[in-house]
Amino acid sequence: MPIQHQAAEQYIAGNRSDLAENETAEAQLLSEFMPPQLSEQQVDEILQRLFNEQVGTDDPAAPWDKARVGRTTGAVLKAFRASVDSATVDPDLVAARLKSIIDNKAASV
Repeated sequence: MPIQHQAAEQYIAGNRSDLAENETAEAQLLSEFMPPQLSEQQVDEILQRLFNEQVGTDDPAAPWDKARVGRTTGAVLKAFRASVDSATVDPDLVAARLKSIIDNKAASV
């Protein structure tokens, strides 16, 4: 549904209110059938728990190099996808929040 909202905003910016109304109506219709989205806080809590579980299995002396970041990211995303319904999350939000968690960890070491 974010795509419909973005399209509606672009149509409004282009002075095409008729097309914006169509996109808004479509977004409203779709929202009635889609499950509710997880909040940013809920996504953070799940990612942090999965990240801590993954890091707990790693060698604590291992540097936070590109390879470790890649392995950790892959493992956490795989576990995240297995634990939530993909229709309830924004994949861009998940990627951004996980990047933030990993960047904070790498900076603190």
